[in-house]
Amino acid sequence: MSIRHRIALTSQALDHVVVLRPLTDVARQSLATRCAGYRYPAGMPILHFGGDDTEVYFLLDGRVRAEMYSPEGRHITFQVLAPGEMFGEMAAIDGQPRSAGITAIDDCTVAQLSARDFRELLHATPAIADACLVRLSDLVRALCSKVYESHAFKVEQRLFAELVRLAETSPAASAPTHADLASRIGTTREAVSRLMARLRELGIVDKAGRRLDYRDLDALRRLAAGHHIA
Repeated sequence: MSIRHRIALTSQALDHVVVLRPLTDVARQSLATRCAGYRYPAGMPILHFGGDDTEVYFLLDGRVRAEMYSPEGRHITFQVLAPGEMFGEMAAIDGQPRSAGITAIDDCTVAQLSARDFRELLHATPAIADACLVRLSDLVRALCSKVYESHAFKVEQRLFAELVRLAETSPAASAPTHADLASRIGTTREAVSRLMARLRELGIVDKAGRRLDYRDLDALRRLAAGHHIA
């Protein structure tokens, strides 16, 4: 059975964490000494929906997925986080149960900080508090867009919009599986497979090794905006 492993963090471990950029090098190095480092294998849960733990995590390498499961077992993906991002801060701020689960997509390394130390950091460093406010605002905007799309868009338009987001935010990332795309937009893997095959036929999107090749991003944006697929 795969388990997480405790690892030692270097003094530069937090240098590439986006929300910590306002800190001086010395301050980041000091904060690293207050963090616990862990290595999680791909597929292992890091946080559980409804959990009462409150630590904050800084993702140092690998990717993780924020997710939930419906009572019927349907997988729902909220977002995929890349190295340099943070997760778990909501429970640290309000003390409420975890609002989503977090699972490692790849083998990944995290730095874990207690809620108490995180809150002290926010109070002592207004620039970090401001960065967290911006991050939470971005999250709310993204979730609002997803809610709108789930009510206003048909399946194909939701897929096109998700592919545009992927192209704009992480074009070099490994291509998500059709099942993963389905969990992000609330449909079936078979529906995604049919639409992806059609996009390949039209020369709009193709697979290039482990990545997606966005051959005609303008056409993809038009489809996401509601233009009909040919």
